[in-house]
Amino acid sequence: MGIYIKGWDIYPANIRRCGAVFEARFVDVPNCIAVGPSAAEAEKRAQSALGAYAAAVRRQGWPMPAPSVVKYDCNVRDNYVAYIRLLPAAGAANPALA
Repeated sequence: MGIYIKGWDIYPANIRRCGAVFEARFVDVPNCIAVGPSAAEAEKRAQSALGAYAAAVRRQGWPMPAPSVVKYDCNVRDNYVAYIRLLPAAGAANPALA
């Protein structure tokens, strides 16, 4: 079971340094990857990548994978798990405000 806050889907992503950039790879969403010059930028871009992935999945009529919670023992500055919120699709009603 993933982390649940009413109306939010939150997906774990492994953030790690890869040479001069940081890479964000989602645990539950295969092939959804984002990179950035800093860890913070990689997290920001990961949220955009997750939204684009979800939109593509919706267009195909497929369900999004369920988010999970991961145990990760290597929480250091250059290698950690971040939980990224999947933002509602543009034009969709925000269930968190209902």
